[in-house]
Amino acid sequence: MEEIKVKIDKRIEVLGVCLRLSDYHEKFNHLVGDLKNYPYLEEADRYFAKFQNHKAIKLLNECIKKLSFSYDAPVQLMLFLDEEWNFHGQNEYPFVNRLKKSEVVLDFLKELKNFVKESNFEEFFNQHQDYYQQEIDSFNSCFELSQVVDFMKKLKMNVASKHFVINLALLLTNGGYGYFNGDNVFCTMSRMADKEGNVDKIWGYNSAGEKSLFLHEFSHSFVNPLTEKYWEQIDKPVLDITEREVLAKNAYSDVFAIICEYVIRAIQLSFIRQHSKNIDWFFEINAKTGYSKNILLAVADKIEEHMQDDKTFEENYLEIANEISKAVENKKDCYGK
Repeated sequence: MEEIKVKIDKRIEVLGVCLRLSDYHEKFNHLVGDLKNYPYLEEADRYFAKFQNHKAIKLLNECIKKLSFSYDAPVQLMLFLDEEWNFHGQNEYPFVNRLKKSEVVLDFLKELKNFVKESNFEEFFNQHQDYYQQEIDSFNSCFELSQVVDFMKKLKMNVASKHFVINLALLLTNGGYGYFNGDNVFCTMSRMADKEGNVDKIWGYNSAGEKSLFLHEFSHSFVNPLTEKYWEQIDKPVLDITEREVLAKNAYSDVFAIICEYVIRAIQLSFIRQHSKNIDWFFEINAKTGYSKNILLAVADKIEEHMQDDKTFEENYLEIANEISKAVENKKDCYGK
């Protein structure tokens, strides 16, 4: 199978530091939660606390207040920083689209370089290499992800030329983010908490449901570019204001994102129902975030229909994406149920 590299990326860790120092928690507390019994997080909070009023954090607060600087946008932005913390994503998503080419974002990224130097972040990061390796080893002992890539091959996605990377985000919580840069397909997966708020000591139990989270994030690198490429030909689903509001509360406020998410969640559903008998939890979770069971089923059925033909995922993509609008129109009374 294609190798999946698991790592701790210093760019993601410094993002975690900055988001925890910023006002991000006021809007998205669950994404920078205070997990219990988690010495690394407690140490990082203590180590960097005195830099809460650093200029970089003040500029970051402006980004959070004025722009759609949330969920995948901060994580993907970090992807375009090189080893010397210089930014190279001026012509790429999310800077061009989501962040509107904002000068405030550029100012934050410039000042971030000073933050790294003045806070001795590199020293902190290097001092924790043994701990990072423990986390990587723990993850690898929990997850064997060959089924995920094999399923993408069955979908006839072009995975052969791709390099898969999982970044473990140790200072972010309760989130997964998919993004890409050229042939590099990234999944950033953050720490989760148990019911009592304690850090989950291991990374998972290797169930079909948990594996599907990685399939979801990896799929963004294939679905999002196709949605953009065929945007003019895709039938846009017409959602009423209530439907849009529920999705917007969960960071999916535009039609582009909704189309991508429906296709990706249908891919996830198809994987789960082929590898597990229990899928009710999947529909329950998606209903809470505004995604219709009937629409997901319709798109998943279309995906599985095309898995039997000789066409590539891209050749079938327009028909798959258009199934969303068709399902919305045909089953409007069942939307979100």
